[in-house]
Amino acid sequence: MKLSALLALLLLLPATSHAETVTIRRDMGGDLGFYEVRLGVYAALGIKVRIDGVCASACTILTRLPASLVCATQRAELHFHKTRALQPTAVSAARLDQENSRLLALYPDGIRTWINIHGGLTEKILTMPPDAVAHYIKPCLPDAGSVVATGTN
Repeated sequence: MKLSALLALLLLLPATSHAETVTIRRDMGGDLGFYEVRLGVYAALGIKVRIDGVCASACTILTRLPASLVCATQRAELHFHKTRALQPTAVSAARLDQENSRLLALYPDGIRTWINIHGGLTEKILTMPPDAVAHYIKPCLPDAGSVVATGTN
C-alpha cells in the first residue's frame, strides 16, 4: 500500500466517518490498494455504500462489503477490467497475472461468476448493466442523504 493512498483515505474519513451512507455516482477507480483500505474502513465503521451510477475499475471491489452495507439503485453500473500497471516497464507480466487473480478473488461469488461467463477480466472494459447489477446487489431504499465519494483519479 502506498503511503499516499493511505493518507488520501484518511482525508476521506472526516467526511465519511459520521455519514451513514456514502453514495457512488461516477467513481472511475484508481489504485487497488487504496480501495482495499477503503473497503476495510467502510466495513469496520459500518459505513454503507450506495452505488447510484458508474462504479468502475478498483471501485468495484466495494461490492465485497457485507450485503447489509452495500446497495445499488436502478442507475448502478459496474465496469470491470484486468489490472493495469501504472508504470508498465516496472511491472512484469507474471506480477500483473498475480494481481488479476487477486482482484478476481476479491469479488463476491456471483459477480465473479458473471465476469467469467462474460469473458473474464481483459483489457477491454466489461460493463455489468443495471439489470444485471440488481441480481447481485440488493436494491437501495430511497436516498435519505449521504456523502458522495469519488475515486482517486
